[in-house]
Amino acid sequence: MEKRAVQDCERILSEVRKMPPQLRKHDLLKHGADAVEYMQVVDRAERYAQSDHGSAIVVSRIEKVTNPLLEEKFLAAKLRLKSGVLDPKMQSLFHGTGPEGVEGIPKTGFRLPAWSEDNMFGQAVYFATDSSKSFQHIYTKGSGCLLLCDVLLGNSCQIAGLETSHPLNGHVKKSSKGRLFLDMDKDKLREAGFDSVYASRDSRDKAGVQFDEMMVYDTDQAIPRYILHIGGRSERTLDWRAPSQRLNNGVTVRKIKEADVGVTDSKELEEFNKAVGHYMRLMGQSSRKVTQVDVYDSPNVEKTFQDKEADFHAKKVDTKRIWVFHGTAEDNIEKICCGGFRVAHGDQIKNGAVYGHGVYTATGPQTPMSYADRTGCGAVILSLALPGMTGQQEQADSWVPQSDWMIFKTGEQLCPKYVVRYM
Repeated sequence: MEKRAVQDCERILSEVRKMPPQLRKHDLLKHGADAVEYMQVVDRAERYAQSDHGSAIVVSRIEKVTNPLLEEKFLAAKLRLKSGVLDPKMQSLFHGTGPEGVEGIPKTGFRLPAWSEDNMFGQAVYFATDSSKSFQHIYTKGSGCLLLCDVLLGNSCQIAGLETSHPLNGHVKKSSKGRLFLDMDKDKLREAGFDSVYASRDSRDKAGVQFDEMMVYDTDQAIPRYILHIGGRSERTLDWRAPSQRLNNGVTVRKIKEADVGVTDSKELEEFNKAVGHYMRLMGQSSRKVTQVDVYDSPNVEKTFQDKEADFHAKKVDTKRIWVFHGTAEDNIEKICCGGFRVAHGDQIKNGAVYGHGVYTATGPQTPMSYADRTGCGAVILSLALPGMTGQQEQADSWVPQSDWMIFKTGEQLCPKYVVRYM
């Protein structure tokens, strides 16, 4: 498996080297084809803000950045990881920087700070899981922006406070100010067998941190994906025009018909475009006309999904969220959206389990639509999903048997949000 992963990475690296070496920026739009990606980034920033930091995080603009030169370095760094390529522990993390960094990092990449005993975890690039942590003025220096980056953590050394026992104890020193710090750089870290350092939350009483921080000592292990402009009105403050329909267990559903959605900015228009944009982007010219989008709010399912995400995070498993489609009979749709997915066994299996037991989905709608069409159901479910570690069938958190298929080991890894109805 590792050999195959290395070959795939080398193949992609070869393709990237052929691309024009220029920085490209694209403003994501909240409607149309960009809608899903736009709201994913908004949610990643606005939902991971801590009141302790005193800054409200409201995303007003998102610039998507691509730079083949940085991509080449990023892929090469992936091949150097102590953890191996198969499980690089890539995380989507925030970095706060001043105006020069906002302009320069997407062009030339990250730079290491000069050595200083004031750098708590050494000569590294520092990242946070919480947007509000990175958005503090000490980091942004008035830029009003955050970078959302892909970061390769690889084999990470967890430190729950510098006073505790951990594999890098021998590098903990006391500064001239009497403060403990980790005297660490890239060479020392690699010699110790690690790719990054993870300072875990709630460890301030042991010379640690209040909120999670991740450090990489090789600048090529991080690449900026988005520039987030903070300030303005939150996308989630839009109001619904019509009341929802209440179902069992606190579940609500809003059935938004294409004919009624209109053009006035509203929550209905935003949610309809979000679901339809994802559907149409992946279907292309073969798209059928979407006639209605059902939006479900299922508190119990959402909590189960968030608990699974927290479990992955605690185990240092990738918590990246993606969107997937699922096709089923009409009678199953409301049950799934209200109670979540279940992994079928024995007589419960309706369409076979040739690729193992799990929840069968696809990243595009075509295959799920074929399953739905067999039952006369003109609808597919669009769900948030946590792939976790993708690998061997029934052993990993998810696996990809063919094409755009993705099978999830547990139902808790999925949170059904929309039903896209078409004709």
